Amino acid sequence: MVQDGTSGDGAAPPRGPVEGAVEARERSRELRVQLGATRARLAQLRRVGSAGGGQPDGFEELRDQLGQAREQIGHLETALATNRRIGMAIGIVMVRRNVTDEQAFALLCEQSQLRNEKLRDLAEEVIYTGTL
Repeated sequence: MVQDGTSGDGAAPPRGPVEGAVEARERSRELRVQLGATRARLAQLRRVGSAGGGQPDGFEELRDQLGQAREQIGHLETALATNRRIGMAIGIVMVRRNVTDEQAFALLCEQSQLRNEKLRDLAEEVIYTGTL
C-alpha cells in the first residue's frame, strides 16, 4: 500500500463493514417488527375498548411496551449513525498517523478520555478538521 491509501494501482483498499453495524441493523429490524406488531395489537385493543366503553385489560402495559420499543429503536438508530462516523474518524487517523485501525481507535479513546469528551463528538471533530 502506498502513502495515498491505495494499493499502488489507484484502487482504494477493500473495506469491510464497520464492526457491530450488521448486528445493530439486524436488531433495529427486529425491533421494527416488534413495534409493528405492538401497534397492530394496540389498534385492536383500542377498537375493543371503544366498543366496550373502557380500557381493556393490558392496554396500559401494551402502551408502555410500545413507548419502550420506540425509545430503543431511536437509540439503536443513533448508535448505528454514530458507529459510522467513528469509523470515518478511525480511517482519517489511520491515514494521518500511518497506524492500524486498532491503534487509531485506541488513540481516539485515549484523547476522548483526556479531553473528557464523548467519543462520537471527538469523531465529528476529527472528520471536520482532519486532525486529532
